[in-house]
Amino acid sequence: MKKLILIIYSLITVASSYASHIVGGNFALCQTSSNDYEVNLIIYRGCLGVPVSPSLTVCVFDAVTNTQVSTITMSTTNLISQNVINIADSCNTNTGICIEENIFQSTMTLPNNPNGYYLTWSSCCRNGAVTNINNPVTQGNTYYVEIPDPALWSSGGNCTPSFGSHPSDGYLIINSANVIDLNVTDADGDSLVYSFVDPLSDNICSSKPFNTCTW
Repeated sequence: MKKLILIIYSLITVASSYASHIVGGNFALCQTSSNDYEVNLIIYRGCLGVPVSPSLTVCVFDAVTNTQVSTITMSTTNLISQNVINIADSCNTNTGICIEENIFQSTMTLPNNPNGYYLTWSSCCRNGAVTNINNPVTQGNTYYVEIPDPALWSSGGNCTPSFGSHPSDGYLIINSANVIDLNVTDADGDSLVYSFVDPLSDNICSSKPFNTCTW
C-alpha cells in the first residue's frame, strides 16, 4: 500500500512573557472509503496566548502539478476537542505554563488521481520568544500531509500514524538527559521513518516548494 505521509512541525519555546502564537501542529487523516476522508487538524498553542482563529482554511493541491484543487473551511463548529496538556516536570516550578491542544475535524471527497494530493494549513507567525530563528514573528508555520491516489484504496483504509500520548516531562535541561518515548504507531502496519527537517514557513494556501525558516 502506498502510504500517507505525515509531516509534523513543532517548535515550542516557553518564556516569561508566555507564548502568544501557535507552537505546533499536525494533520491526522484517514481514508474512510474509496474517495472519502476524515481530516483532523491538530493545533497547539500556549494556554495564555492568543486563541486559535475561529476560521481555518485547509488547502488541497495536486501532488505533481501543485495546482490547488479545493479547500476545506473549518470553524468553531468543527472543534471536536480542546484539552490542556501539562508539560511541566519536577524541574519546573511555574505551574501556570501549559499547552492547549485543539482538534478540528471535517470530511472531504477526492476523485481518483494518479498524481495524488497534499493538504496544507498555515499560520502567519511564530512566538517572538524563539531565539534560534531569525525574526520569528515574520516566519510562518506550515503543516502538510501527502495523500496517494484514492484509487489505491483497499479494505480497511489508509490512515496517518498515531502519535499516542504526550510526554509529561516536556522540558529539556542543559547537561541533563531526557528520554522521550514518541510512542508512534501505525494501524495499517506500515513502517515508520523519522528524520529532522527544517521547519516550514510560508502563509495561507502556499503550495510546494515550501520556504523554510531561517535559523
